[in-house]
Amino acid sequence: MGLTTGKKTFTVSIPKEMLEREKFMSILRGLFEADGCLYFSHSKKIKYPSYPRLEIKSSSPVLVKQIKDFLEQEGFLVYIKKPSSNKTFSIQLSGEKMLSLWMKKIKFVSLKNITKYKIWKTKGFYIPHTDIKRRLEICGGGTMVLRKPAGLK
Repeated sequence: MGLTTGKKTFTVSIPKEMLEREKFMSILRGLFEADGCLYFSHSKKIKYPSYPRLEIKSSSPVLVKQIKDFLEQEGFLVYIKKPSSNKTFSIQLSGEKMLSLWMKKIKFVSLKNITKYKIWKTKGFYIPHTDIKRRLEICGGGTMVLRKPAGLK
């Protein structure tokens, strides 16, 4: 696939032949599951966190630029937090519109993120410190949650 071996923390990139839209979306979905997170910030409106944020971290400036460029081409508003002492960039998407766009174009594959999203979508907020089992209970037993997202092979 064109991936190099050895130490590549600061130099890894996606090979040119993998930059085609559908392939890149699959790679991005996997990167998110490995190095990303969905979390919710508090707003002044309610007790529970309700403002969605998606974040992917990487130490490779080349990979960060590839992800940023791709996401912007897909209509996302991307914020890059520059590394401080730990040399890790943070690629951030914030707000309901960005999460909705993510779900329309990229989606989640792990129960961890699907259940977080499902709770937020149905309740309008997220309940912190819940494990997957509890989130499945909150989602109504998980019957809808366990279905594979549309468009995934």
